[in-house]
Amino acid sequence: MLDTRYYWQNTGGRHRRTAAEGIGIGIRVMRRWMVAAIICLMAAGQARAEHAVAANSPLLQFLETVPSDLPVTELGGYIAFVDVRSMAADYYNFFPSAVDPLGQIRDMMRAYVVINWTTHYVSVRPALQDTLGFSWSEVDWIGEAGQPPERISAFGVTGNVTLEAVGRALAERRYETAVRDGVYVWHRFDDREIRPTEREPEDPFGGMLGQSARVAVLGDTVVGTPTWPLIEAATDVAGGDVNSVADMSAFRAVASVLSRSDVDTGPLLQAMIWADTVPRSEAAASILGANGTPERIAEVQAELERSPGMAGLLPTYSLMGVGDRQDGAAGIVDIVLIYDTAADARRAANVLPRRLRGYTSLASGQPILSLLGATASADVVAAEGHYAAVISLRQAPERPAVEPFDLGLLFRRFISLHYSRDSAFLAVGG
Repeated sequence: MLDTRYYWQNTGGRHRRTAAEGIGIGIRVMRRWMVAAIICLMAAGQARAEHAVAANSPLLQFLETVPSDLPVTELGGYIAFVDVRSMAADYYNFFPSAVDPLGQIRDMMRAYVVINWTTHYVSVRPALQDTLGFSWSEVDWIGEAGQPPERISAFGVTGNVTLEAVGRALAERRYETAVRDGVYVWHRFDDREIRPTEREPEDPFGGMLGQSARVAVLGDTVVGTPTWPLIEAATDVAGGDVNSVADMSAFRAVASVLSRSDVDTGPLLQAMIWADTVPRSEAAASILGANGTPERIAEVQAELERSPGMAGLLPTYSLMGVGDRQDGAAGIVDIVLIYDTAADARRAANVLPRRLRGYTSLASGQPILSLLGATASADVVAAEGHYAAVISLRQAPERPAVEPFDLGLLFRRFISLHYSRDSAFLAVGG
């Protein structure tokens, strides 16, 4: 057994729920079979989960693990987050509630739901029991932050996850062990090294590429990074020696607004946060990227300037967050823009819905709201000394949902638009 003298017991007083121990095996079954199996199980009975949002939200808990000097405030930096427990609960609530007699298979479903529902920007693999020593039933949330390759990945876990179990699973997979500043760290390869012949696709910490990894258990969080400086920075954050992203008021504000409980819809299920903005004058160059000739950039920029989807001045925001919720079968996406003044937030809340109603996708030629299958509304919320313009997109289902695989669709569509640079309506300036 490992010496646990250095294991930090600082759980931050977080609320925990004990879940049935899952079998943690890889899920490699066809979607149709899974749908049929889930429906049968739910008919036998699944428990209805609570949707209360804690004061210390899971998103904020993740931000508290991310060092403030990680490149999340620069162009290309991002934060991606998934509330696994709320996501699985919302999924199960799609079916009638009753007693759940099959906890192990329920845990298997949880892994499948998270993999099926989320964007691919968060590394999610099913066989956690084999790769990290705990099952999906012990996972509260997962997150990634940074700018590849400078990136931190983390699993927020319950108190049932032990240092010994994680260490044993990693040691069996030929991870070496070291103690840095009194903290156990399991590691493989040199910093940023990639060994394609030693790929382990089920390992969420770079295993898909055969990448270097350093893994530590810091209280109720299992953290993985590709380099020693990053894992040491995460250790310093957990020990209170280095500031986290959560110490930055704009990040606290966006987390607070995305996780707010004063809404009728369900809890935050997943989110992404960016700090980079694109000036309106550079919108076409951003869309076309390296493939844009000066002539084509000028042509697209002129087309954008004629578009009603670029009307009005959108003030420069310091941070943008996008969150995913569900209201029954309807998806809700909140676009949260953080400002220092109420006047700028009100201006953004007035301009952006009009831009959305007038913007036509450059890729598909469709009006953007028709492409998303959504309607738009806006509000202004004060948080952490800042003001947030909150633009809510509500899914307008083309048909009544008959299975829960439609859940999260609106969020995935919006994220895809943003990453394909088909979101010039967010360009700032007049």
